[in-house]
Amino acid sequence: MTHLDPPVSDAARDARYQAPLDGRIMTHDLDQGMVCERVTFGEGLAVCRASGACARDTTFAAPDDAGPRLHLQVITRGRCVFTERSRERPLPERRVAVIQADGQDAAWTITSTEPVSVLSIDISEHRLNDWLGDAKGGGWRDRLANAATLGDVSYRNLVELMHLLQRKSVGRLALEARVLNAVWQSLRPFEADDRSGPAIDDLADRLEQVRALIERGGQQARSMSALSELSGMGVRRLNRAYREAFGVTLFQAVLNARLDRAFAELRQGGRPIKQVAWQAGYEHPTSFTHAFRRRFGIAPNAVRPR
Repeated sequence: MTHLDPPVSDAARDARYQAPLDGRIMTHDLDQGMVCERVTFGEGLAVCRASGACARDTTFAAPDDAGPRLHLQVITRGRCVFTERSRERPLPERRVAVIQADGQDAAWTITSTEPVSVLSIDISEHRLNDWLGDAKGGGWRDRLANAATLGDVSYRNLVELMHLLQRKSVGRLALEARVLNAVWQSLRPFEADDRSGPAIDDLADRLEQVRALIERGGQQARSMSALSELSGMGVRRLNRAYREAFGVTLFQAVLNARLDRAFAELRQGGRPIKQVAWQAGYEHPTSFTHAFRRRFGIAPNAVRPR
C-alpha cells in the first residue's frame, strides 16, 4: 500500500458518513444519491453494499473495530478507494481485491461522479482462523500477503451476492451461507497443501442439501458419515461450516429435527408418547421429556389435542 498524506481529500471529508452497524443509510445531501447497506452475521462477519451516484467524493467510514480483518471487495461500476489510517488503496474495477487491515479507521472513498456499485465482505482474522481451521493463527495472513486481486470465479460469486442483497425476500440464513461460500471460493486457492481437502463447487448448495436431508429424517440423516459423504467434506470440516452457516452443530440440528417431527406427530394425537419418543431416538421417555421441554418450553403431553 502507498502512504499518502492526507489519506482522503477535503471534499471527501465534507461528505463523510458513518456506515451502519447493521441496516442501511442513505445520504441526505441533494447532490448525493448513495445507499450504504450493511448486514452482520454474529461477531466478526459482515457484508456491505454501496450503490448510487455522487456529485463529489464520498466516504463511508466502517464501524469501529479494533481487531485485524480481511476484506474482499468488488466494484462493478465506478471508482473507489479503500483507506486505513494514512494508507490508501485504489480498488480495481471488475476484479476482487483482497485487503488485510488492522481495523483502525477503515473507510471507503468513492472517487467517481459516475454511478458506483461496490460490495465488501469483511471477516475478522479470529473468525477466519476458527472457521478455516488455521492453527498457526497468522498462516492465512502470510499466504495472502501478495494477493492483490482474485479471478473470475470470485468476481461472479460476489456480483451474485450483490444482487441477493437487493432482494428483500432472501432469508438471513441463506444470505449468510452465500457470504461464507463467497469467502470460501475466494480463499480456497490459497489454502495450505496439508489442509486442501476435497474440492467444493458450491458450499452453500451442499450445506442446503445436508440441511434438507436432516429435516426429512430417515436413517441417512442420523449418520454423520452419510452427511459427510453428501457434502464432500470431512465430518469436522462439515460441522464447522454448518455451524457457521446455520448457527447450530450437526448433532444439534439432527436432534432439533427429530424433536420437530415428534412435536408434529404429538399434535395429531394417535401413538403414545413412549412410542413417539422411541421414534425420535430416545429410549427413555424421561430423557425425551427433558429434551422436548428445552426445545419448546412445554412438556410433550401439553401438545396433545384435548
